Amino acid sequence: MNKNTRSWVRITRWIARLWSLVPITFALAEVLFPHTEGSEIIPWTDWLALVIALLSIIGLAIAWRWELLGGWISLIALVVFTILFVITVDRSFPTVLIFLVGIGVPAGLFLISGYAQRT
Repeated sequence: MNKNTRSWVRITRWIARLWSLVPITFALAEVLFPHTEGSEIIPWTDWLALVIALLSIIGLAIAWRWELLGGWISLIALVVFTILFVITVDRSFPTVLIFLVGIGVPAGLFLISGYAQRT
């Protein structure tokens, strides 16, 4: 691998890492300081969507060490989350778009840098 190739791979990796800090930090804040607005019953589909979204964010954290493994975990969980969210959760499309951009872009960048590093 020549110097130019290593340079863009390193830049891509750091963009993915910095970008992934946003959803990781948001998830940690929600876990540590949850928003409790009452005692309403939350449907199981919302819980399932939340668990899958957290799995996707955990994939981003794993990708800091193992780019390919974490990137694939995050991307696959994001696809499952998006399908489940669109089918079951009654929310608007921009909400899904926020998840796709916020989690999907760094996951994709981790995969790009991971595969580029291998070649």
